[in-house]
Amino acid sequence: MEQIPEKKADLIKQILELRTFAHNVGKSVKKSPELKSINSDLLLLRETVKEVEDLIKVENNMGSCATTVFFEAWVPEQYLSKVADGIRERTNGKCLIMEELPAPEDHVPTILHHAPRHLEAFEKLTFSLGYPVPREVNPVLLTIVTFPILFGIMFADVGQGAILSVVGVLLTYFRGKVNIEKMGDIKRYLLLADGLLILCGISAMFFGLLFGEFFGPSGVIHPVLIGNIGPFYFGGFDLMLEPVKMLRFAILIGVIFLILGLILRVLNNIRKKPIRPTLISVCWLWLLSGGFFMWIYWGGISNIARWFGQGMPMFLGLVVFPTLIICIVTATTEGIMEGIEFSIEVLIESLDHTISFTRLAALALTHTALNYMFLIIGGVEHGYFSPQSIPIIIVGTVLALSIEGLIIFVHTLRLHWIELLPEFYSGKGIPFKPLEAK
Repeated sequence: MEQIPEKKADLIKQILELRTFAHNVGKSVKKSPELKSINSDLLLLRETVKEVEDLIKVENNMGSCATTVFFEAWVPEQYLSKVADGIRERTNGKCLIMEELPAPEDHVPTILHHAPRHLEAFEKLTFSLGYPVPREVNPVLLTIVTFPILFGIMFADVGQGAILSVVGVLLTYFRGKVNIEKMGDIKRYLLLADGLLILCGISAMFFGLLFGEFFGPSGVIHPVLIGNIGPFYFGGFDLMLEPVKMLRFAILIGVIFLILGLILRVLNNIRKKPIRPTLISVCWLWLLSGGFFMWIYWGGISNIARWFGQGMPMFLGLVVFPTLIICIVTATTEGIMEGIEFSIEVLIESLDHTISFTRLAALALTHTALNYMFLIIGGVEHGYFSPQSIPIIIVGTVLALSIEGLIIFVHTLRLHWIELLPEFYSGKGIPFKPLEAK
C-alpha cells in the first residue's frame, strides 16, 4: 500500500470495503427468507439473460433484410424433420428450406457421446488433447480401461491402492451433497476425479497382489503368479529382486497397447475409406508385431547378430518387407525422398514408443524402493509392523500418495497423449454445440 500512488491506494481501500459489504449482504441473504426468495428470482433472471445473450449472438450471424432472414445451421440427421417442421410452424409456411449433405472440404462437427457422470475425469483428460472428428473412434472408453491399468502397474500396492479407492468413494459421497458447478476450480476438479481414483486404486490393489506389495514389500502378502507367456511373467515376482522380469513385462504391455492403437487406426481408415492410409497402417501393424515376435523368438537384443544370420529370412519378411511397402506407397504420392524419410520415421517411432513404455518398470521400481526405505527405517520384518513403525509408515504413505502419485499420474497421462492416442486419434474435431434455450 505504501509503495503505490495515493489515488490507487484509495481505490484499493474502496474495493476492499465493497468486498466486505458484499460478503455481509451474502450472509444476510441466507438468513432472511424474503431476501432468499428475491435471490433465487434474480438467479433465474440471470440464466434467462444468458440465454437471450446466446440468441442475440446467433441472430447477429444471420443475413437479413427488411422482410427476409437467411441462415445456415448444422442439424443432426435424426432431428432434421423436427427442425424443418418447427421452422415452417414459426414462419406460417413462408419459408424455403434446403437440406444439404456436408461437402468433403467442410469441417463437420462431431456429436459427442459423453461418459457416465462419475467417469467425467477420463473424458476431460482425453478431450484435453482434442476432440474426435466424425467417423473416428472416440477414445474415451478406451482411456477408461487403459489409464487405470498403466497407473496401477506403476503404483502397485494393495494398501495404498485401497486408500485411493476409499478417497474416491468419499469424493463420490460429497459430490452428491453439493452443486459441483458452484465450487471453485480446485474443489471441482477434485470432486470430478472420484471415479478415476476408485478405478486407479482398484488397479493398484490388483497389481499389488501380483507383485506382493502391501505398503511396500513388507512380507504381508506374497507375489501371485497368474501365468507366463515365454519369458513374460504376469506377476509372481518381487520387483526389487527381479527387475528384469518387470522390464520385460513393461515392454509386453507397451507392445500390446501400441498394437491396439494401430488396430484402431486401421478401423478408422477403413471407415473413412482412404486406401493408401489403410495400407500404410496395416503394414505398420505388421512391422511392429513382426519385430516384437523376432525379439522374443531370438532371445532379445543381445542376440541381434542371429537376426542377420539364421533369422535373415524372418527379418526380411517381418521387418524389411512391410517397411518397403510403406516406402513405396508413400513415394507414389509424395515422392521418393519423402517415402524413404517416412519409412525411416515409422521404424524409429515404433522403437521409440515401445522403449517409452519401459517407464512402467522404472516408476514401479522407484515406488517400491521408496516404500522399502520407510519399511527399513521402521524396522518392519516378515510382515510384522511394530507400534513404533506405524508413524513412519504413515509418513511414507503420505509421501507416496501425494508426490509419487502425482508423478505417476503425469507419466500415465504422457503415455496416453504421446504414445497411445496419437496412433489412431487426430484430435482435430469440432464438438457439436447445439443452441439450447428454455
